[in-house]
Amino acid sequence: MFNKKQGFSLVEILIGMGLLALVAVTVNGLLFSALRGSRKAEAIAVVKTEGSYALNAMLGMIKYAQSITACPGDGNSVSLVAQDGQALSFKWETATVPNSMASSSSTATTNLTSSRVTVSRPISCPRVFDCAGGTRTVKICFAVESANATDVTERAGSSGLVFTSQATLRAP
Repeated sequence: MFNKKQGFSLVEILIGMGLLALVAVTVNGLLFSALRGSRKAEAIAVVKTEGSYALNAMLGMIKYAQSITACPGDGNSVSLVAQDGQALSFKWETATVPNSMASSSSTATTNLTSSRVTVSRPISCPRVFDCAGGTRTVKICFAVESANATDVTERAGSSGLVFTSQATLRAP
């Protein structure tokens, strides 16, 4: 009489389950890695966009200003007279959470960055606004990072993406 097998042995079932578990762990690792990379790419895009917007807005207004009226020693703000004669200032707001860049005029105060990012002064810059080169040039240096603690740099613990430039007033 022939003895036909009617199913899998216990060893075959255990090997199959082990292989299935190995495949599942590998797929989960790849999926979570892709999601983490996607979140980091999104955070980097937000930080670059907001930092560039704030820097370009300040550079444009400073470049076409009539004069720079104040650049305090703490380096957290700069005041100027805009082309239309209105008083205007840019300030690194440390009283808000998260820290931001703001523009103030006689009519309104506007945040140049949103609550999705936080602005800081990097270690490499002694001041956010530096007018040490004279009364016609302003150096701007600040770092922007994601407010939700997503690291946007290649090194953990860094102060975010650094934005730096300088604006010189056009000749009167």
